[in-house]
Amino acid sequence: MHHLIATQDFGPYKRGDRIEDDAEIARIQGGEHSVHVTRVIAPPKHEAASEAAPQANTALPPNTLAAKAD
Repeated sequence: MHHLIATQDFGPYKRGDRIEDDAEIARIQGGEHSVHVTRVIAPPKHEAASEAAPQANTALPPNTLAAKAD
């Protein structure tokens, strides 16, 4: 699922408006107003709520300088 966010006023839309209608999205992206929007891709709400945020790998690699000190 994706939607558009208006980045500036154009036509009936004001800056910040969320556009979710598939036909309207296709019309805007195919025309001259495509430069006035940002496309947002978001997972469905039920998937986003059930998935935990990925954890960054904080493990440090072994100290290779100490092993090379002969």
